[in-house]
Amino acid sequence: MGVSLVFAANIMGLDLAWTDFMAIVVIGTLLSTGTAGVPAAGLVTLSAVLSLFGLPLEIVALIAGVDAILNMGGTASNVTGDIIAAVIDEKETARST
Repeated sequence: MGVSLVFAANIMGLDLAWTDFMAIVVIGTLLSTGTAGVPAAGLVTLSAVLSLFGLPLEIVALIAGVDAILNMGGTASNVTGDIIAAVIDEKETARST
């Protein structure tokens, strides 16, 4: 969501300050905790954050075209991390017994 918001700000010619980036991180983290596992919830949370920064909601239509591809990359990253953590945990468990 953060990358999408920065993309939207660039399209609209909005200069983001350092505090804006920190706000994006905090707001994105808070909103994402309630949407885990909900399909296409990123677009809904993006809509909320766009309105907080005064950006038009029409940008969601631009993002929606590539959102599925972005979600596939995020899912692949999450699954890879889970697999690595499981392998490390299994090796540590085998070592301690």
